[in-house]
Amino acid sequence: MTGVPISDFRRVAGRFSTGIAVVTASVDGIGHAMTVTAFTSVSLDPLLVLFCAEKIARFHDAVIEAGTWAVSVLDEES
Repeated sequence: MTGVPISDFRRVAGRFSTGIAVVTASVDGIGHAMTVTAFTSVSLDPLLVLFCAEKIARFHDAVIEAGTWAVSVLDEES
């Protein structure tokens, strides 16, 4: 992840015990998104997170092809 201070990531990840996140990726200028509940922090060094997408889901292929992806964690008001 770029541009996110480790201290901010740690604070947010520590408060996210369960909830909803939206994972996005872009392939050839086309946006792809998936709502996930299986999302967790794996490591602070290196900074790693995990989400689960079934291999037969179209989003799985989009993320693999894009090579990068982003996560938006929804607050309890969303």
